Amino acid sequence: LIRCIAVSSSGSWIAIGQASGVLTLLDLRTGTSLASWKGHEGEILQLVTADDGTLISSSLDQTISAWHTNDGSLKCNIQGPTEPVH
Repeated sequence: LIRCIAVSSSGSWIAIGQASGVLTLLDLRTGTSLASWKGHEGEILQLVTADDGTLISSSLDQTISAWHTNDGSLKCNIQGPTEPVH
């Protein structure tokens, strides 16, 4: 299931975040898949394009990740608290 969508600043590709934790980049002109990868262990909640080369995602797995859009490799990752905050 698709949970969120973000469009690149140039309008050349679209990012799709899925309930399965998979991220997919599609070419907007052709509909061709540019990349697809398992980015999170939980459902993807939000996607933001920082620029054409960076996609940022947040997930129910309590992580926020920044990805290289050319190959789906991880730029950086922030892990949320493992214990509930009171």
